Amino acid sequence: MEFLGDAILDSIVASYLFETYPDAKEGNLTEMRSNIVKRKRLNDIAVEMKLQKYLLARIPNLKQNDAMGNCLEAFIGTMYKDLGYKKTRKYVISKIILPHINKETLPIINTNYKSKLYQYVQKKKLELQLVAEPISKSNRQAFKAEVFINNEKISEGVGRSKKDAEQLASKNAMKILQV
Repeated sequence: MEFLGDAILDSIVASYLFETYPDAKEGNLTEMRSNIVKRKRLNDIAVEMKLQKYLLARIPNLKQNDAMGNCLEAFIGTMYKDLGYKKTRKYVISKIILPHINKETLPIINTNYKSKLYQYVQKKKLELQLVAEPISKSNRQAFKAEVFINNEKISEGVGRSKKDAEQLASKNAMKILQV
């Protein structure tokens, strides 16, 4: 159900954004959709919706646990199977998107630092290398990412996932490069 819910949520958010921002470019719409359906946001929304009370398991650190976002996706997938696309879309827009997403600031939020960094180096015709590797940190899996531009190390970042580490390393590189 989680897989199905993920696909349905992407579809609903994409069509909602397309209708709400008809003049936006494809890249901007993609970025906005990504900001809405990213794991951390789904985790936060699921906690705000108090979905944990429907789970049989006790989940520590609710807002930092992907299980809540997965639960939300499974909920959406189940709703789609039971009620169909139209009712699911109406529910997702009225109960998930509108109460939890600020339509005014959404178009200007861009937190994909890795993408921004790639755009910057392409424009400047620089060579970018982003290297990420697993590390052990306090008995937990973590990742360290390093940004190299023209074979010179610019920055690094450590995160719970490879993606988090790459984003932090890219954000740090953007600060250093004053972009």
